[in-house]
Amino acid sequence: MNTIYIGNLHQSVTPSLIQELFTQVAPVKSVHLPKDRVLQQHMGYGFVELNSAKDVDYCLKVLPGVKLFDQTMKLNKVNHEEHSLFVRNLDSLVDRSALQQVFAKFGELVDIKMGKGNATVIFRDSTSMQKALEVNGTMIMNCKVIVERKR
Repeated sequence: MNTIYIGNLHQSVTPSLIQELFTQVAPVKSVHLPKDRVLQQHMGYGFVELNSAKDVDYCLKVLPGVKLFDQTMKLNKVNHEEHSLFVRNLDSLVDRSALQQVFAKFGELVDIKMGKGNATVIFRDSTSMQKALEVNGTMIMNCKVIVERKR
């Protein structure tokens, strides 16, 4: 994936503002600012998906130091494979928000991709991913889950 992590975002920042900013530098496929389930506000970080690795590199070269509402954005290239866990044996009632509750306590989540009876949980850094391996063998909604590094 050709994705950039954006952090240290002020609460007034909107997906359309991020879209406008990045579009000035490269074509944008999508912008995602994860929201807190209760407050329904973004959590101060997000992701911008671009068309190519070249676009990602160019944005990382041009945009560091940009301030939005007096807060300097943090930018990093996202490499999902390095920080991903594969979760198996999930109950059919387990959804993204349930997994978010379980795994968010180990560190910042980039994304959760749901499958049938499984999921891929992507962390921002390898330390968080490593800590989250503790979930292996625990019960989530009456099912003993298997958690392992994604290969």
